[in-house]
Amino acid sequence: MHIALIAFDWAKVFNYTVITMARHSLLDRYETFVSCAVLAAHVNGRAKGFRQHDVRFMIEVFTNWVESAEENPSLPVQNTQVLRYLDNLIEEGFVKVVSQKSFPRYRLTRTGVLEMMTRIVDRPYFNQKEHFYFVFYFIDTYKPQLIRIVKREGKRFPFSLQVELDSLLDVNMLLDRQLEHAQRTMHKLDRRIAEAEKTARTVRKLVKEGTDYSQLLEELEREAPMDLTTSRRYTELYSRVTERQGIWEMTIGNDRRISLVWLPARRQVEQHILELEHMRKGIGSSQEM
Repeated sequence: MHIALIAFDWAKVFNYTVITMARHSLLDRYETFVSCAVLAAHVNGRAKGFRQHDVRFMIEVFTNWVESAEENPSLPVQNTQVLRYLDNLIEEGFVKVVSQKSFPRYRLTRTGVLEMMTRIVDRPYFNQKEHFYFVFYFIDTYKPQLIRIVKREGKRFPFSLQVELDSLLDVNMLLDRQLEHAQRTMHKLDRRIAEAEKTARTVRKLVKEGTDYSQLLEELEREAPMDLTTSRRYTELYSRVTERQGIWEMTIGNDRRISLVWLPARRQVEQHILELEHMRKGIGSSQEM
């Protein structure tokens, strides 16, 4: 009985740990929206501060705006997750508690405001295009207000801080990074399509010439040692399947992957690049609040 109780307790601990890690990773994955929500709650709270509920509400609002890219209308967040996030910010000196009543109120410090901005924009690129569009909107629209927040949170506003802010809130740099990533993705897709087309042509030619299957694979190995579709050597990949299946995969299979996987993906990236270039033309055109 005693052993059974111990086993049961460990099971509860394990389950709690897994659930806690899952919730924490959820906020990590949506750090962009969480940081924006903390900033927005800070602005709306003004001198009296903001509550955990305010942050949660803003997270739900912001993720609702990109709901076309998400499974749910808004990100389901619990107050305990927000509390844990704010506690970490307090430990790091980015947030201070201004009221210890039944519903604590918080305020960002000046370094906290800068930290939230950094967490929003400081990444090489955004994998999800809708997340990038949201960040671009947030920075381009609220840049003047964000600068005023930083000024208000301290007595001095040195030139070095202005330079740091200008760099953090530079939407042109934000666009450049996203464009560079999109163009690299386009280049990879173009290489993959070209490699697949070349492989299909070569295999059809060798099959027509009556080349033995093992020799066919060796010939492909000399022309292109690595198959871009799998990062595996041709001899390693296609020697594991039957000759008929291997030839089908290298000809018809490649044709269909090009038309049904990589070309649609390429068109999406191409459209994303056009959107980014269009967004650059409208930078700073919004009305200041």
